[in-house]
Amino acid sequence: MASRRGTQSNPGRAEFDQLETGIERLRDAAAALQHTLPLEQQIAYVLDAAREAIDIDRLTVWALAPEADRLIHVASSGISETDRLSLEEYAEIPLAEAGAMAMAHRSKEPLVVDQTHRLPADARLRPPYSATPALRTNSFVVVPISARGSR
Repeated sequence: MASRRGTQSNPGRAEFDQLETGIERLRDAAAALQHTLPLEQQIAYVLDAAREAIDIDRLTVWALAPEADRLIHVASSGISETDRLSLEEYAEIPLAEAGAMAMAHRSKEPLVVDQTHRLPADARLRPPYSATPALRTNSFVVVPISARGSR
């Protein structure tokens, strides 16, 4: 049976098109990084492209301080002005109070929290960080990333 393109629905086509668009956006980001942009702009551009490619509403990067005692906010994408301001106020979180982020750091394993995978009570952020609008969500993924052999 033959059909003309676009006359029958293809359930996987929309997902494929979205992925293809995301990959193209990441290619554009890589090309833009070959120009001399300030580091902050490079990071923002990559985060925007990554967020669009994997279809999530926001993406935030934290780094472990050299002293390994706290997390430092590096950059975010897809956050509101209110969230951005809340991160400026709490741009550093002591590791002992960092909840799920500290748990993922210690285990060196990604942590998924959603309707199926609930956050253990001992992995919640401690005040005042728990009240920070940019850090409040019902579902998230924490992925620890190693650089030059250390976290």
